[in-house]
Amino acid sequence: APVTLPFCKIGYKMIFFSINTKDYENDVRVMTQAFYPDTKITTENCDNPELSIAVFVDGKKVKGSVTGADITGASFEYDVYEDKKRTRNRLKRELYGIYSSLTGRSLPWGTLTGIRPVKIPLAMVEEGVDDKTIIRHLEEEYLVNEKKSLLSLEVATNENELLKTLDYKNGYSLYIGIPFCPTTCLYCSFTSYPISMWKDKVDSYLDALFKELKYLSEHLRGRKPDSIYIGGGTPTTLLPYQDVIYTFFAFFCISHIFKITCHIFLTVKVIRCHAHHIGIFLCHGDISSVLSILDRKSVV
Repeated sequence: APVTLPFCKIGYKMIFFSINTKDYENDVRVMTQAFYPDTKITTENCDNPELSIAVFVDGKKVKGSVTGADITGASFEYDVYEDKKRTRNRLKRELYGIYSSLTGRSLPWGTLTGIRPVKIPLAMVEEGVDDKTIIRHLEEEYLVNEKKSLLSLEVATNENELLKTLDYKNGYSLYIGIPFCPTTCLYCSFTSYPISMWKDKVDSYLDALFKELKYLSEHLRGRKPDSIYIGGGTPTTLLPYQDVIYTFFAFFCISHIFKITCHIFLTVKVIRCHAHHIGIFLCHGDISSVLSILDRKSVV
């Protein structure tokens, strides 16, 4: 019978971690991966790992330690908060501080590793919290740097104004999921599959999707879409003849749409093939450094 060797036996850099609860396992994993993107993280015993991380949580305390062959160990301990979210955020800050000290790196978005950092300041804007308090919260609770804190507040403020224009009674926002990607991004929790492995299933998926879009267009007749987001997934991994945007335009009235967002795999070929359907394509800012930091090859 074939023998499966642990990763550490076949030359991979390894980080071992143990935790006694599933509640915070993913937080430990993604925070560690953010600082060590090229290292395999495992919960299986391994000889001479680069780091060993241990986290223990009970009803009263959170205790943790990070040790390694070439470093002096670091540890932390704090009381469990009544709010589970605060307990989670504190755990990520403790790990962030240790990893930042070990690597000499800081992350512009601090402990935020999800896909919607603006969700946090937007909720505070909607509650009427002042700008200085929002910035302080991002910097202290999530260790976001000043530049990104200001950026997220600016986006949240603009988004809040846009949301006020939505027709919540007669309009709707539509999400179209395309579960295929060129690669899988480090942080992604969405349902998506490598296009190279699933290309034979794409046409069947789109046939079902187009039937559903046709049904929705008939079922929602008399109501007009405010916004459409095409994501998943990365829609522009599809071939030009599989164009979802073109099909959407055929079924839905777009005169009242104020925002169409499409998650794209950014290449000149993609821009030329897809931009003609929406009439204009705008991309600004230096995205190459952002993509490198996030270990991703696509952009919204």
